[in-house]
Amino acid sequence: MVPANPSIPLEQGAAAAQAVEQYRAQAVDEVMAAVCERTAAGEDVFGDSGRDDVDALFDYIAGSLIAGEPALFGQYVVWLNELLAARGVPPDSLPRSVDLLRDFFRDRLPSAQFDLVNAVLEGGRRALEQSPALGRGPHSSIDATACHPCTEVLAESLIRGDQRRCEEIVAAATAEHGYVDMAVRLVQPALYRIGEGWQARKVSVAQEQLATALAQRLLVRQLAEATPAAGNGRRALFACVPSNQHVLGARIAADAFELEGWEVDYLGADTPIDSLVERILETQPELVGLSVALIRQLPALKEAVDRIRSACGDAAPRIIAGGAGLDAVPNLAQRLGLDQWHAQPRTALEEYA
Repeated sequence: MVPANPSIPLEQGAAAAQAVEQYRAQAVDEVMAAVCERTAAGEDVFGDSGRDDVDALFDYIAGSLIAGEPALFGQYVVWLNELLAARGVPPDSLPRSVDLLRDFFRDRLPSAQFDLVNAVLEGGRRALEQSPALGRGPHSSIDATACHPCTEVLAESLIRGDQRRCEEIVAAATAEHGYVDMAVRLVQPALYRIGEGWQARKVSVAQEQLATALAQRLLVRQLAEATPAAGNGRRALFACVPSNQHVLGARIAADAFELEGWEVDYLGADTPIDSLVERILETQPELVGLSVALIRQLPALKEAVDRIRSACGDAAPRIIAGGAGLDAVPNLAQRLGLDQWHAQPRTALEEYA
């Protein structure tokens, strides 16, 4: 039975996420075996990527339980279904996988925990049945009206690897609007567009990687030419939580604070929590900003926040976090123990500058 109230209490959600995790390997094996048995092409259709897709469902189940919002899993599976369709995966494979997971956990979890997990799974099943339009990619919260007019042109130039044209576009936008505005309204959404093209198989992996590397060089060059404010004696630290390889948001936030005169530590992608806490204790920043890119990383974010507060006690810094696509989740900051959630670096800068 699906609970009438879609919101999941934090403690119960976290406990259910832990319970699901202990069955991950067994469940993936059983789901893959059952789906492939019903598919004429068998393992040849799915291969290693199919196993990875089923395994990733567990990350999004856990993330939805931590966030307390079953609908997040539904948004993800519709997006995944579109991606699988582009790969030629049989259309009933993902719905069948969700059904199999429900049957698997019904036999193994206590009824109270199963009800919570089932609320998440049923949310995904309903979303798949209703409409592909319900799907939201990782960056669907980006407001197209707020993007720079040259966003599409930059995206196309990045895909081609046309460095000269990209430099012209970025330099002009920086001269007109400044570094932070250029990064947030131009480079960031251009890379999101390229990611959407990869999803639709219109952009190759090589093109996506070339575009990302070129975009990072463009930002470094523009930052080097910017004039920072005088030092204000304040210190901040920015990092991506474990498994988050999408560094652009954290990089832009770190750059924005540095330009305002803050002394900034930027730890980059996939930062181990032990190293994060160690650096915070060593440098004692006033502000810590953590970046997540996907729902699946919310458990890691929650663990990082808890570890920081436990290690620092009353001297804990203010802890903020951000990530496109998650800003609409109600009360997410409070659930995760954050001081605030910021969808974009600009709002964080305005709050703490």
